[in-house]
Amino acid sequence: MTPIYLSILFSIIFFITVKINKKYIDYQNDIFNPVNIITFLSFISTVPYLILVFLNPRVIQIDVYREIQNDFETAFLWFGIVYLVGFVSLIAGLRNKKINIIIRKYPKFIAKIDSRKLKTAIFSSFLIGIMSFILIISIIGGFSTIISNLTRRVELFAGYGYLMSLISLLMMGNYLLIYSLKFHSSKLKKIIILLLIVITGLILSFYGGRKLFIHLIIFSILVNHYCVKRYNSFSFNKVFIVFLFLIPYFIAMPLIRSSDNPYKYFLNINYLIQDIKENSESLITHLSYIDQYVFITHHFNISNYFYGSSFLDLFFAPIPSSIYKDKPPIDEGVYVRQIALGYQIKPPMPLQEIQNKRLSASWPVETLGNMYMNFGILGVIIGMYLLGLLIKLFYLNAKLVNFNLLPLLIYIYSVIGLQISNLRIVSFLITTIVLFFFIFLFFGIKKC
Repeated sequence: MTPIYLSILFSIIFFITVKINKKYIDYQNDIFNPVNIITFLSFISTVPYLILVFLNPRVIQIDVYREIQNDFETAFLWFGIVYLVGFVSLIAGLRNKKINIIIRKYPKFIAKIDSRKLKTAIFSSFLIGIMSFILIISIIGGFSTIISNLTRRVELFAGYGYLMSLISLLMMGNYLLIYSLKFHSSKLKKIIILLLIVITGLILSFYGGRKLFIHLIIFSILVNHYCVKRYNSFSFNKVFIVFLFLIPYFIAMPLIRSSDNPYKYFLNINYLIQDIKENSESLITHLSYIDQYVFITHHFNISNYFYGSSFLDLFFAPIPSSIYKDKPPIDEGVYVRQIALGYQIKPPMPLQEIQNKRLSASWPVETLGNMYMNFGILGVIIGMYLLGLLIKLFYLNAKLVNFNLLPLLIYIYSVIGLQISNLRIVSFLITTIVLFFFIFLFFGIKKC
């Protein structure tokens, strides 16, 4: 019964959070403020899954279920406590008023955008992104290699992080196209933008799973909101249309990636349609990290915390694995996955050694999981509060310059992609550096 009680409790707390936030002066008149976004994402990633677990506990991943089967109710209860403590800490960080004083003391950097330079930047971003995608595909061995090894994406793309970051310029091209609607807007242009977003999302799916596609959609909506036309309320019709389009995609991607013969889906679409119908519940299970959180909060205790050792992997992040063969994984979720399989893991460990045990699939741990497996619930409190502070800092930095494109993109990425985990920290830093370089190269950056 614990999961259903947690779903009710979470829903109440999320609802109260949004209601109270309406009166908070820093976020007034902005429906896409960080508290609303984080609360919404928290809701869709927890409440539906908790209800599904209540109806059918067997939806839990087998390795997690094996870990908690003799302690099911207590495991979920403790997870619920840890999650709510972390959520409250995150909101507390987002409502810290001292950040307002600190951010005003430091200079702001903005992009000097004009319509003439914008066309060149849009063309260049799409060109570089497509060329990088073609290059990495050819290095790995072609589309057939990727399709045949979708379950080994972590291993397959190891060592190509810098090249893969250039593919993200495809996303930048879409954001700049949306931004260009400020200067010229038409129905045809909007249709072209929608088609390019879909094509870019499919390309990103080849190496980044579904998460990058989600980021692409959220970024596109927020760039349009802050730079082109402000939304004062949600349009449920438009939200419904977006979800109607995305539902088959989110169900199909895990099926294709986990299939022993993914080619059958490409050769006969009827197989895919049938499997989508039969696996509709995967839409909920694959949007949630609760399995990982329950496993981590149940498995780790004072006797086996990592005590910060997994953060040592960050020092090796700049070194390509093609040069340093004993490079540990940047994604600490690889460690958790191996522990769930029954292996003895103590970071830092070479990714190559982990691969020799079994395929280095990853369980994303995010701030809550990473801080708990290192320092317990105290680590969750500190980590989530710090994350809230950082996100608010980036939001205010963008707000103070009227949401100029450069600080705006940094804020958006922080609210949906930044976590206190090695993988997210490295990804955020690389994205920010690439973004700064790109903006500087095509538009120039000025201090204000």
